[in-house]
Amino acid sequence: MKAKHFVLFATYKVTPSIISEFKKMQDCGVKCVLGVHNTYGALEDDKSGAVQVKTLFGTEVTCLLLYEKDLKDMGLHIEANIGYTLWHSTDYWAYFAHKHFSDFDFYWEIDYDCFLNAPNYQKFFDFYDCCNEDFIVPNFRKIDKDTTWSWVKNTQWAYNDNEWYGSLFGIARYSKKFILALYEKRVAYTKIYENYKDKKQWLMCEFFTATEAMKQGFSTRNFSQDGHQIRINPFDLNAERFFINPDNKIYHPIKEVASTKTLTKTIVIGATMRAQNFLSYKLGVALIENSKSLKGYIRMPFVLSYITELH
Repeated sequence: MKAKHFVLFATYKVTPSIISEFKKMQDCGVKCVLGVHNTYGALEDDKSGAVQVKTLFGTEVTCLLLYEKDLKDMGLHIEANIGYTLWHSTDYWAYFAHKHFSDFDFYWEIDYDCFLNAPNYQKFFDFYDCCNEDFIVPNFRKIDKDTTWSWVKNTQWAYNDNEWYGSLFGIARYSKKFILALYEKRVAYTKIYENYKDKKQWLMCEFFTATEAMKQGFSTRNFSQDGHQIRINPFDLNAERFFINPDNKIYHPIKEVASTKTLTKTIVIGATMRAQNFLSYKLGVALIENSKSLKGYIRMPFVLSYITELH
C-alpha cells in the first residue's frame, strides 16, 4: 500500500509570497496544511477548532492554528516566549500536526522561508515517496566531543556520553513512529528540565532530533546528499515565489530576507565569491543582517556559532 504523506508549511505570518509557495505544494499527491503560529493573531480565528479552512489571497487553504496554550497542554516546555520556542524547538510543529492529523505515515515540516526553485513540488515529493527512513533532514552529522557548537553546551543534564549528532532544520521529514518517540522524550525531558533549580540549556531541535534518532535506533537519511541541498537564498522571499531557471533545489536563508540587490552586489565577480568562502566574511554578513531586528539580536550568538561549525 502506498505510504501517506503529510506536509505542514509552518509560519508565524501570512503573506502573498508565503501563500504562493504553499500553492506549489498543493495537488502534488500529499496532504498540505498551513501551520500558523497564531498566538499574536496572524489569522482571524473563527473559534471552530484548530483546523480551519480559509481563503487567503485567492487560495483555499487548510490552516492549523497553534497557540502557546496548545503546547503547554501537550506538556511541552515553553522558553522565554512562544516565538523563540517555535524557532528553537521546531519539532513541536510535528507533534502538533500529528495530534490533529494522525492518519499519515510520514510528516514533512517545512519552514515558511524555504523556497523550491521549481514550478511545483511534484518531483520533490515523488523523489522521497519510496524512501522509508524515519528521519530525513539536511546536514545530518556526528558532533565531535570537542565541538564549539553552542547548542551542545550545558546539555549534559540530558546527554553526558559525548554521543551527539546534529542537523540543519528548515525542512525535515519524520515517520509517524519517530514523531511519537520524540514527543514522548520531549515530555519526559520537560519534567526533568523544569525541576532543575539551576537550569541549563533546553535541547535545540537540530541537536535533539538527530541525537535521539541515533540513540533510539531510527533510520536516517542525509537530505544534503540527495542533490536537494539547502543553500543561502538568492531569491527575494517578499515576492511571489515563482521559479526562475528551475534547478529543483531547496533554498533556505540563515537571514530571513535576501534581496536581489544584495545578491547582485555580492556575486558579481569571482574575487567576491572567493572572499565569501572566508569565515570572517560569513560572520560579518551574519552580524550585519542579524543586527537589524530584535529577533536577529536574539539569534545572533547561535547563528555565529552555527556558521563557525559548518565552516
